[in-house]
Amino acid sequence: MPWAVQSRRVLSSLLLSLALAQAPASPVVPAEPLAVVVSSQRPGCDALASKVAAQVQQALVAAGADRALTDEKAHQWLTVSKLEPATCVGATACLGKVAAALGKRAVVVGVDLTPDVASFKVHLEAVASGQSDSLVAIDFSVDADDWQTQSAEPLTAFVGDLVPRLSLPPALPAPRPAPPGADVPRAAVPVEPMPEPSPEPQPTLPITVHQHQQASAGRRALPWLTTAGAVAGLGVAGSFSVMGNNDQRLVTASLSLLNGQQVSSLTRADFNAAVSRGNERYTVAFIGALCGAAFLALSLALFAAGD
Repeated sequence: MPWAVQSRRVLSSLLLSLALAQAPASPVVPAEPLAVVVSSQRPGCDALASKVAAQVQQALVAAGADRALTDEKAHQWLTVSKLEPATCVGATACLGKVAAALGKRAVVVGVDLTPDVASFKVHLEAVASGQSDSLVAIDFSVDADDWQTQSAEPLTAFVGDLVPRLSLPPALPAPRPAPPGADVPRAAVPVEPMPEPSPEPQPTLPITVHQHQQASAGRRALPWLTTAGAVAGLGVAGSFSVMGNNDQRLVTASLSLLNGQQVSSLTRADFNAAVSRGNERYTVAFIGALCGAAFLALSLALFAAGD
C-alpha cells in the first residue's frame, strides 16, 4: 500500500538522522572528492546497480556530503586515466586505484550487485585513495520490485557509519541576494576629461658625445688589433715552419743507401712519427701564414681609411 511505503521512507530518514547523531568518534579521512561508482558489470544487474548507486549518492548528499559525485560525474573525471570502475568486480584494491585516479584525497563508494535466484546481493564499500582496505562495507539483499524499501535500512546504517569518518569539503556558499534597488538603472554622471599635460622639453643629454667618443676610440683601436692578429699569425707560421724543417732534416739525415735501396737508421715507428709530425706542422704553418696575411691586408686597409 502507498501509505506503508511512505511510512517506511519516513522511518528510514529518522534512522539515518539518529545514526549520524550517535555515531562514535573515528579517525577522519579527507574526501575530496567523494564519488559513488558502479564497481561491477554482471548480466541483468546494470539497470538496478545504477539505481542503487543513485540512491547511495542521494543519501550521502542528504547526510551532508552535498558534493558527492554521481556515477556519471565520476566517469567524466576518469576520462583521462581511462579507468573503468565496473571492471573492478567489487575488488577493494581496484577501488583504491580508482580513488587515486580521482585525487590524492579522494574516497570512492563502490556499488556491486550479484544476481541470486529471485533477488540481488548488494555489496557497498567505501575505499580511500590508494588504499587496499575499506573504510566501511556492508552486504544485504533486495528484490527487483521492492529494492528501495529493502535497501533503506542497510543504506542508512552504511551512510551513518561512513560520513563521520570523512573530512568533507565545505559546502558551496549560496549566492547573496541583490541589495534593494540594485536593478534600478542609475543616471550617468558626466565626467569631464582631465586636461592633458603640456609636453616638457627634453633636456639634451651629453651621452651621445660619450658614445661618439667611444665609437671613435674603437675605430682607432681596430687597425692595431688587426695588426696584432697579423703578427700572431705570421709568428705561428714561422715557428711551425721551423719545427717542420727540423722534422724534415731528421728524416733526411736518417736515410742512407744500402744495396741500392734507401734505408733509415730510425725505427719504422719513429720514421712514420717524424714524417707525420712534420706534415702537421707544415699544415699549421700554412694556415697561420694565410691568417697573418689576411689580418695584415685588413690592417693596411684600415690604416689607409683612417688617414
